[in-house]
Amino acid sequence: MTDFLTIPNVKTWQGEVVSFISGQRANARVLLADNAERTYFRQGLVEMTDMEYLSAEGQPGLNRLAAQRLVDQLRTSMRGTLLVLLSNSAEFLNGLQDEVEQQHAGLMSVTNLELPGPRDKETVIRVNTNRLNEASYWAAIDQGTIADRVALKSALSGDTTFPDSFRAVDSASRNRTGRPALRNVISLLVLTNTEDAAVDLSSIGAVKRTEVDDAWLRVQVFEEGWAPREIGDREAGLLESEWSLRIAVLARPFVSALLAGREDPAQRAQVAALLDELKTYQGPGTQASTRANYTERLHKHVVEWIEPDYDLASFWAAGQHRSTQYEPALVQVLPGYNTSASGFLSYRPDFVVNDFTPCAVSDAPDETNDAIRAAIRRSAHVFEFTAIATGDPSLMKSYLASKLPNYVQVTQEQ
Repeated sequence: MTDFLTIPNVKTWQGEVVSFISGQRANARVLLADNAERTYFRQGLVEMTDMEYLSAEGQPGLNRLAAQRLVDQLRTSMRGTLLVLLSNSAEFLNGLQDEVEQQHAGLMSVTNLELPGPRDKETVIRVNTNRLNEASYWAAIDQGTIADRVALKSALSGDTTFPDSFRAVDSASRNRTGRPALRNVISLLVLTNTEDAAVDLSSIGAVKRTEVDDAWLRVQVFEEGWAPREIGDREAGLLESEWSLRIAVLARPFVSALLAGREDPAQRAQVAALLDELKTYQGPGTQASTRANYTERLHKHVVEWIEPDYDLASFWAAGQHRSTQYEPALVQVLPGYNTSASGFLSYRPDFVVNDFTPCAVSDAPDETNDAIRAAIRRSAHVFEFTAIATGDPSLMKSYLASKLPNYVQVTQEQ
């Protein structure tokens, strides 16, 4: 067993360390002093008042006295303890080591720790940014100015420190303008036992646009207010800053064809064709004519749909076990359904159209705005399926509340 303590940044740190060590002599102990070149570390060793220390600071004898006291402590009250000093000042560490070596040869060694590369540095910054904020790292970078993005790319490279890079992200977040560009997409496909898809989804959130509103197929997109607050206000904000929600209500004619398709190749083919169409997602900036053509293609599927004579009574009576009937049908029309995909940690979406990749400015081959924007472009798209006989939006919200914490983890933990 190993006990670990970060030494507090106060001149009374010795007393707290001795109290921590007391009664733990059977355990291995590691003490960590960060920014050890600061006043607290040596002042605590030499036991000077603030004014005495300021008068002695810079004098050669200060390091000698601190080293003598440190060696004595490590031989007595801190015996059996590994003390790790972290400092950006090589002069401080080397000076202290020289004095310690005069007291006890081999007791202290100095090692240069290499700065992390751009990708590792960005991962730390991205994860911490996403864990603490309602808007994601990507949202800040995407909406920042061109100068902000270039400055961040530069800060991640070379020998810059973490604070330099955090400041670059903070600057971008303060300069955010407008709404984010194309976000990642969660498409929730809801199977219902209704004759049509005329379900009022306004309680889910503000409808950004309707892609199709037809007899038994309605597809609507939500960008704000769709994440249930039960998952946490910050978490909901984080998701909405980087993901859009798209709900496709698929009424009885689709469900009949889906289940009949387990045995009927013709039914299976028309279901597969419609799902392939739904894999297409049109983000901000799509031309009106392109949107109209997409709506027409979806409408054509509805008009030409051949609904089988299929009894759905046992399916809807199965309750929570309905998935054991519709999932085998989905496996037939969506190769890769319910299989692991990269980018989603341990979570497995029902179907992945496009993998999730964390926002990485460091992936840009150069510091031009075009290269950076291409590197951070969002393209993840997943299907989640659920069966709600009545098409009740409140049940959709409950389903989302159970699923979305997985997407919080996917977004913020990598």
